[in-house]
This record gives sequence, structure tokens and C-alpha cells, in this order.
Amino acid sequence: MMNFPLYNRMMAILLFFVSGSLFGQNWTHINVTQYPFVDTQANIIQVPNKVLLKPAFSKIINSGKKKTTILHLGDYQVQQGTYSTKCKSLLQSSFGYGGYGYFFANSTARITGVNNYQSYHNGKWIYAKNSEKFPELPLGLSGVTSKTFDENAKIKIVLNRQNIKSDYRKLHIFCKRTHKSFDLKVITKSDSQRVDVYTFPKDSFTNEIVIDLKSGESTYLFEIKKREPNQVSFELYGFSLETETDKGILMHAIGNNGSGFSNVMRESMLRNDLNTYKPDLVLLDLGAYDFFTTDYDEAYIKRNIISLITVLKSSASKPGIILISGQDQLKGKYSWDILAQYSLLLSHIAKTEKVGFYDWYRISGGNKSMKNWIDTGLALNNGRELTELGYQLKGSLMFQALKHTSNRLFSKSDLDNSIWVPIKDSGYLFRIDTTHKDEIHIPITEVPIYDWVFHKVHRGETISSIAGLYGVSTLQIRHWNKLRRYAVKKGQKLKIYTKVGTEINAPSKTIKPNPILKDDEVVIIDPPKKETITEEIPKKAMEEKPSFATKKHKVKRSETLFSISKKYHMTVDALKSLNKMKGNNIAVGQTLLVK
Repeated sequence: MMNFPLYNRMMAILLFFVSGSLFGQNWTHINVTQYPFVDTQANIIQVPNKVLLKPAFSKIINSGKKKTTILHLGDYQVQQGTYSTKCKSLLQSSFGYGGYGYFFANSTARITGVNNYQSYHNGKWIYAKNSEKFPELPLGLSGVTSKTFDENAKIKIVLNRQNIKSDYRKLHIFCKRTHKSFDLKVITKSDSQRVDVYTFPKDSFTNEIVIDLKSGESTYLFEIKKREPNQVSFELYGFSLETETDKGILMHAIGNNGSGFSNVMRESMLRNDLNTYKPDLVLLDLGAYDFFTTDYDEAYIKRNIISLITVLKSSASKPGIILISGQDQLKGKYSWDILAQYSLLLSHIAKTEKVGFYDWYRISGGNKSMKNWIDTGLALNNGRELTELGYQLKGSLMFQALKHTSNRLFSKSDLDNSIWVPIKDSGYLFRIDTTHKDEIHIPITEVPIYDWVFHKVHRGETISSIAGLYGVSTLQIRHWNKLRRYAVKKGQKLKIYTKVGTEINAPSKTIKPNPILKDDEVVIIDPPKKETITEEIPKKAMEEKPSFATKKHKVKRSETLFSISKKYHMTVDALKSLNKMKGNNIAVGQTLLVK
């Protein structure tokens, strides 16, 4: 006879593992290159109440049954394309391909810097962008509109072939539909068809036309066609290429250089377009341009952010919303400190407006971290734009954050109602918790000290063995030293950014630890417990004062700051401070003070 209590327990365990496979194992596993200045501890979507994001993430997980639409709104980093495309490709490889998503005829509006497709045109076009103070054409969700009165105008768009699937057969054209609108002819390698932009009065109720293609293609030619004498113009808002089936992830990456929250709020067709695109999740990757060329007016910025959140919440699809903070940037030669304040503002808005928050400012390294991104080949020397490698890393980290968040949202063992990491200005060594201004916070456990060292290549060493010695990658060594190949030779000096010591500070009071991400789970690392020392200390030893007398060290051939600091049990920073050094270069025969 069946033991029902035991049976129930067994079924509960079985259901737990089944739910785990449903909610945790569909996410593609990826290995992201680790950089010492990237704060992986905070790489998760924060939310004041898990209920707020559960519907959107549940749709992502179940995209194999019904298509999930993600809208990524941003500025030039989203417009560039690499960052969003990387995140999109990882999501689609996990949950299915729902389409290529949004694209535009960029050349008609003089938009440059787009990496993932090309656009060409002929004929005369006028345009308007949401970055303009007084745009002369109506704007929708795309933030850009192009218009032509030339009945012989054409547009050619070439998408990245690698991102096209054969079942991307639904082409969405977003344009103005009135009796005065020109018609279109759409030509691909395998298809050619005439599109009547306007036929009946009801056509004017929507800006969207959907046509069926024979096959998904990478190249599209759009020719303007005049059918009636009263047709005088064609007004374009964008395109989207999608799958026939209602499955998979569809991600629209819509970025405009110079666009902020205030610019999006100028879009007269915003509400209508939200009901057309029907996003399930919206990533708001904006903000820097709201104060890039003007004073930081927090009240004005906050008002625009809340206004856009209100519009999104009132749309028919009721999407989940995630605010994304900006990365450290250089203004001139110095880090732009106001971005830390902006990150803090977003965290407060996320709490009050009940939306998600992705603290990219902290994750990317926080204040004064852009120099590290430049030195490691992840950012350009202008200190504002990332390299291809940097955007790939950002897209991968965004995907991992979504994955970690999903695991937390649907974990049966996680009983917290929220996912929240205290906001900090994450200068790598000393992170100040601004949510508890009355307390002094210092590092809880060992904090790695990183610095530049020079390695002289010895006989038999390879770039791989040297990378293993310092705990870095061969690709990093190539970037740091501008090497074209992986070969190194005896006597060659290599510049390497690595851990050179540790700094240990015990907390003055018990501090609640932050969630630390390990692999696919979020675990809690407890602060080290104070051990009671029972060994009796001799009275004479207690009366003696420690000696901090300095000594002198003469630099020998092949010695570095790193090797000297290890010899005297010092950190490189302490050695440099004692000798009032700014750089890392030392010379043979030079005398250094040591302790």
C-alpha cells in the first residue's frame, strides 16, 4: 500500500526539479571574460518587488509557445548596434528566434555609426529626429522620420546576413497612410511585390503595413511608386522583419544619438506606436543626454523619466520596465562624476515607481573606471564610446544579468520579496553605501589590489604560460601590448594588469552582506567571523611598540615594483606612496624606501 506522506514528499521534490528545468536551464550558458574592475557582484536586475518583473520574465521563458517582444530604447550605444545585437542573439539562442527586429533607412536621415546593417538611397529626402529641439515632422517610437516628395526615390537596406533566418518572412513597414501617400514596390532576391499604402479610409487608423515574403532575405529594395495623381509624398517611420510563427524572442533595438528621456517625450505618436509594437519588456537605456550639454537639473530629469514610465504603464501590453544607468565617461581628461549621482537617482525612481533597475554604472566599475576600459582595449581613447570588444562584453553581461534575475525570480528557495543591492559608488577598493549615510562602510573581506607590472620574457615562456602566471587572458596581454600575434621572444617586456596584493580591513560593525553571483545562482557570502584569541601574550611583547622604520633598497636588473613589494611584504600602492611615485617605471640602480 502506498505511503501517501512519503509519496507527497517525493512528488514535491520531483516538481521542484521539473520547475527548475523550466525556469533555469533554458538559458544558454556562456563564459564571459573576467576583468578586475567589472563588479560582477552587482550584475543582476534589481527590483523592489519580484511581482513587478515576473510576468515579463515568465513570457521570456515561455517564448517557445508565444512570441515575446523586448524593446530596447537608448542613445548612441544602442544605435551602434553591437551591444543590443549580442544580447539579442544570446536570448534568441536560448528561447527561439522571433525575428530581426527594427531597422531604418538611416542614410535618408544622415544617421551614421550603425554597425549591424547598411542603408542607401536616391532622391531627395527631408527628415526629423527626436534629438532636435523643434522637429518638423511627426515622430513615433523610432525617434526618427524621413519624408520624400520625389516619386522616383528609392531605398536599399542590407542587413547582416548572419542574423537572418529563412523563416523571417513577415516584413512590417511603418509609415503614414493617407490618400496622399505614394505606394511602394518591395524587391528582394526571391520576391517582388507592389504595396498599396492606402486603399480604404480605415487604413489611416494604423501606421503599420505587413507583407508576406517568400523567404527571409538580407537585402531589400524599396521603390516609390505613384498610382494616383493626388499621391504626393511618402513618410517613413521604420521597418521590422519578423518570423511567420508567433514564437521566439523579438528584440527591437531603437537608439538615437543625442536622445534622452526628454527627447522621447517629444514623440507625438509614442502612445500609438507602443500599442502597435506591443512590448512585453522595455529596457530604458537613456539619460546622459538629458544633462550632457546642460546643467544637471535633477527635478527636470526625474519628471521626464516618471512621465515616460507612466506612458509605458498605460499602454495596452503593460510591459515590465527596467531603468539602466550610464557608464563612467571622460569629459576632457577627467571622469564625469555626475553619472554616479544619476545612477543613484535611477535607483530611487525604480523604488518609488515600482520598476526594475540595472546599475550598469556600478557593474562597469563605477567612478574613474573608464581609464581601465581604455587600457584593456574595451573603450576608445575619447572615453565615451566602447570598442567592438567592449560592446560585446556589455551585451554578454546584460544577458547574464537577465539570466541571474530569472533564476532569482522563480527560485523556490529564495524567500526575499525583492532583489536589491545597496547603491554604491563603486570605486573598486572603497565602496561607499549611500543608502546608509550615517554609517561608515569599509571593505568587509579581502579586496584585491590591482596594478600594472612589467614581465620580462624568459627562455621557454609563451604568452599562454605568462597569462596563466598572472591570472589574465592571452587576448588581454595582446591588447595591452598591442601585439599582432601570440608569439613572444626572450627578453621582451610585457605590460600586464594584475593582482599585486591584498588589503584587509575588518568592519567596525556587522554589515549585511550583498548577494554575490556565482555561476547561475545568487548566494550570500557571510562576513568573516571574529575569532577569539585565547593564547596568552607575554607582557613584554605587549609593551613593545611595533617598528615601522624605513630601509633602503637598490633596484637590481629585472626587478619590478611588484617583485620588490612582495619581497618586503608590501603592496605596490604602499611602495609607490612611500617613494612618492606616480608611475610604475623604475631604473636599475635606483634607491627605493621600503619597510
